[in-house]
Amino acid sequence: MDTHGDPVNLQFNTKDSSVQVSSGDIMTKFIACIDTVKKLNTLTGLPSFEHLNLLCSELSSINISKRSRKLCLRERETVICLAELLKCAIPWPSKDEILNNMPLCFNNFKHVRVVLDCTEIPIQKPKCLKCRLKLYSHYKSGLTLKFMTGVTPAGLISYISPAFGGKASDKAIFVQSGLLDKLEKNDAIMVDKGFLIDQECFAKGITIVRPSFLTNKVQFCKKEALLNREIAAARVHIERSNQRIKMFKFFNSRFE
Repeated sequence: MDTHGDPVNLQFNTKDSSVQVSSGDIMTKFIACIDTVKKLNTLTGLPSFEHLNLLCSELSSINISKRSRKLCLRERETVICLAELLKCAIPWPSKDEILNNMPLCFNNFKHVRVVLDCTEIPIQKPKCLKCRLKLYSHYKSGLTLKFMTGVTPAGLISYISPAFGGKASDKAIFVQSGLLDKLEKNDAIMVDKGFLIDQECFAKGITIVRPSFLTNKVQFCKKEALLNREIAAARVHIERSNQRIKMFKFFNSRFE
């Protein structure tokens, strides 16, 4: 077969017209999209279907039992080592680096050092009842792990907190994460309304940039409405960053 010709062993180019039901297997849908060499090279980096067939035949000879799919002790230790080694991939930029890469939407928030938000990922139900109570998230109506992420105004991920149970509040995660130790006096942080951290930040000389609260008022005044709109436009970076975690399914399976 020509190394750049049609696929030989993959049987995804045709489909029986009498088959009207799909199993919903995402892998089948994904492979069905690879019908040309150009698409194959774009999605996998392989130069031809011959290489793909060879790779598939080698992998098919490996019999993986369901039990072996679970992380063994050695693999768990490897994950811990990788987490330690890859910490350098999440840098904490200096003030000068942040100012030199400040986007236009932060013109009125030039003292902001980091934009914070919390996100949650699902987790399997543990046997321990106390653990279930700590992991239950009223926001997600299920058991989750919750962690705080921070990005620079330019959109670079600069901080990820340790994981907490889904029951933990944004304030509790912020206080226990130790992020305050990284901030300097006169720095500013941009957060949403869930971060009730005024006292903690005031004690360190940190300014909070946060949308206004609608308390005992029918509507915002013009100044508050404009401020909220500017904050929403600036916070889109952290929201997109957390969205990518969901979109690319980094944590698609429930953690045990």
